[in-house]
Amino acid sequence: MNARNIAAVTHADLVVRAVKWLSGTCRCNPVYAGLASCNEIPDAIGWSSRSSYEGSIVVECKISLTDFIADKKKHWGWKSTTFGRHVFRNRRINEERAKSNGWQRVPFPLMGRRRFFMVPAGLVSIEQINEHYSDHGLLWVTGRHVFVKRLAPTRPNADHESEIRYLRFAICNRAESLAPPSQYAERKEQIEAARKAMRETSE
Repeated sequence: MNARNIAAVTHADLVVRAVKWLSGTCRCNPVYAGLASCNEIPDAIGWSSRSSYEGSIVVECKISLTDFIADKKKHWGWKSTTFGRHVFRNRRINEERAKSNGWQRVPFPLMGRRRFFMVPAGLVSIEQINEHYSDHGLLWVTGRHVFVKRLAPTRPNADHESEIRYLRFAICNRAESLAPPSQYAERKEQIEAARKAMRETSE
C-alpha cells in the first residue's frame, strides 16, 4: 500500500475492519468497540472459543508510525505502596511527581490474552513489532482483506480483572455486541463519536 492509500485510511475504517476480523476470522462473540469502563480503552476487543485464538483478543488500530510508537506510554505506569496494587497511568502522573514521591515505574496491566496492532499494509514491519512490542501480533489491512503478518503470542499476564469490569460495564449498560457480523453495519461515525467523547472525558 502506497503513502497515498495509507493516508486515505481513517482510524474508524480500521476499527470497523477489526470488529469484522474478530467476529469472522477469530469467531469472537461478544465483540465490543468504543466502550470506556476501566483504565484501558481498547479499539476493539472480543472473546473467542476457536482453538487457535482462544480467549480474549484486543486489537489496537494505528494509522501513523508516530501513533504506533507513542502507544508504548500505555505499557508503563507508576506504583505507590500507599495505594496498594493500584498503578497510575503515565498521563495522570508525570515522571517528576512520581519520582519525588518515590514511586516505582512498573509495567501497566493490559487486557487481552492476545493483542494485535492493525495497520494499513506496509505502515509497520514485523521487525518493528519485535523491537517495540514483542508480545503483540501484527495485522495488515489491504482493502477488504486482513493479513496476519505476525501471530500474537499468548500473554500469561493479561489483565483479566479489567476484562471482567469491562464485560460488567457492557452488561449493565446493555451495550450492543458487534458480533456476529450480520448484527451490525459499518458504524464509522458512531465509533468516532464514541472515541471523541471518551477523549474529552479523560482530559
